[in-house]
Amino acid sequence: MPYLGIGSAAAGIVAQRLLEEGTDDERCRWAVEGVLRALRRPAMVGAGLAEGRAGILLTLREIDATEPMTGVHRDRLGWYAVRPSRAPLTGSSRGCLVPGEQGLRLSADVASGAAGVLAALDTGRAARDVLLLPDPDDTVTDRTVTDGPAIAARHLTAVT
Repeated sequence: MPYLGIGSAAAGIVAQRLLEEGTDDERCRWAVEGVLRALRRPAMVGAGLAEGRAGILLTLREIDATEPMTGVHRDRLGWYAVRPSRAPLTGSSRGCLVPGEQGLRLSADVASGAAGVLAALDTGRAARDVLLLPDPDDTVTDRTVTDGPAIAARHLTAVT
């Protein structure tokens, strides 16, 4: 699967960024197209940001916000929502959790739980801040590695 935490989704984001910065490397275009093909699959087991639908949604929005599957993944995140009858620490019945890694526990963490799902659903800066992604409108003026796109393209080829 093209998960954000352990799959090819993060490589797709990097390749797209390199293309947006002006690299003309065919391998970057090839990587983005391949990752988009994988991200278009509607079937997904988990909801998490690292290894689930939330990460797929975030990656689709980062690579191509107009992709129709973005809406499908966003809408299907509701399938995972669980309202606790009573939260263990607070005793409150308010809020929402999602099944965590492998569905073994309810989770509110960023990688596998509700916090990551909420970050992915946010169309503002939350997801970018969680993943430490720069704003696409920010420009990089001081590069310490002048051949960065070529290095990244070599790594993308090895990964995909």
